[in-house]
Amino acid sequence: MRVMMRGLSDVVEFRLVEGKWMSESGAAVEIGAVMPVGRPAAVEEELARSAQLARFFATDRFGHARAN
Repeated sequence: MRVMMRGLSDVVEFRLVEGKWMSESGAAVEIGAVMPVGRPAAVEEELARSAQLARFFATDRFGHARAN
């Protein structure tokens, strides 16, 4: 797994070896993440735009479903 970390200009690579994550130097590491509870407004807006585009391309200019 390659990970981009804040403050580093290069990616860091980890490998899963016998059920344990190992760093490039061979040291065992623990991997965790902090995930936000909700999505940022910008993400919600982008998802809404994507759904609108998908509906647009799935219909003809009269709003009817396109034939495959």
